[in-house]
Parts: sequence; structure tokens; C-alpha cells
Amino acid sequence: MPEKKNKQQYHHGDLKRACIRAALKIIREKGEQSLSLREVAKKLGVSHGAPYKHFASKEELIEEIVNEGFRLFLEYLIRWRSVENPKMEVSCRVMGHAYLDFSLDHPDFYAMMFAYKHPSIQNNMQNEEQSRETFKELVTMVQLMQEKEIFASEDPIKVSVFIWTSLHGFCSLLQNDKLDFLKIDKASAHKVLDEILDRMFLALKPIQHGK
Repeated sequence: MPEKKNKQQYHHGDLKRACIRAALKIIREKGEQSLSLREVAKKLGVSHGAPYKHFASKEELIEEIVNEGFRLFLEYLIRWRSVENPKMEVSCRVMGHAYLDFSLDHPDFYAMMFAYKHPSIQNNMQNEEQSRETFKELVTMVQLMQEKEIFASEDPIKVSVFIWTSLHGFCSLLQNDKLDFLKIDKASAHKVLDEILDRMFLALKPIQHGK
């Protein structure tokens, strides 16, 4: 009876999303080689055929994991648009902390999006488009910071790459516990990020000629 109730729940609920969450857990616990639609069904307590209603194969499931990750990532990044403080520097900091929040709140998605290499991900046009959308959000922020003369008027693409790689490097090191020896952990991460952003703003500010 419990299994039947579970099937009914997922039928009317979100079986697709449940499959994604279950797959992430399997990969984290056992590795990608242990992932299969049958294993996902087993973890969810549904029939073996249930996941096939949404995914034709394991590869398609992996693609959707990354798609979902980027959709969620963009939701975090656009938080700056709701900031009431009119200062662009505050909005830029909100975006930076949103990046960190995503990596801390969703480490499994983060790892699949940026660290996991699989042909079904690398050759997926939707994944590439969503990656472009998140990058465009950062470029928009950079251009606004340049308009306010907080950042120097350099190529906004190159500036965005500098910021992205800085944020990604910090978040990835944190994710993999590579900063423990510096006593930088997830609890102190936001304070450290503020210091990183301070230095980033200093490096990107316009040069005052003649002073």
C-alpha cells in the first residue's frame, strides 16, 4: 500500500523533478556509474517504467539535471534586480553573494553544471544557451557598473570573465574543502567574499589620470 500511495503522489505531483533530485543523490552517494533510470525508480519507490515517462535514457536525465541547475542558478543571479537600495555597488554585491548562495544551497547541481564532464552535457545546445543566459546577466551588471563609473570602461565581456572566474574559483575551492587549512569554511564564506569583492572593485575602478 505505501508504494501505491507514493506512485499516486508522484503521478499528480512532480515526478520529473523528483527523478532529478534522486539522480543527484545517487551520483553523490555512489558515483555517476551507478546512475540508471531503474535505480532512480528504486530510490523513489515507483515502478521501473515511471521515470521513462519523462526521460528516454540516463543521458537525457543528466542533460535535464544541468538544465534545471542553470534555471535555478539564474533565479539566484537575478536577485539583484529586486534590491531596493539604488546604489549599483550594492546590487553587484547581491549578485556575488547570490552566486555563493547557489553553490552552498545546491552543491550537487553546482558540481554537475561546472565540474562534471559528460558528452550529453557538452554537446547539449540547451545547456549552452542557458549558460549564455547566466553570463549575459553578469555582463548586464558589468555594463551598469561601467555606466555609473564604478568600473572602468573596458570590454565588458572580459571584465565579466574576470569576475566569473574569480567567483567560480572561490566557490569551487570552498565546495571541495580546499580552504579548510585557512580556516575558511561555509560559515565564514560570505565575509570572505565581501573582502574578495572589495579587491575586485578596487582592481576594476576607473584610473584617475593626473592624480
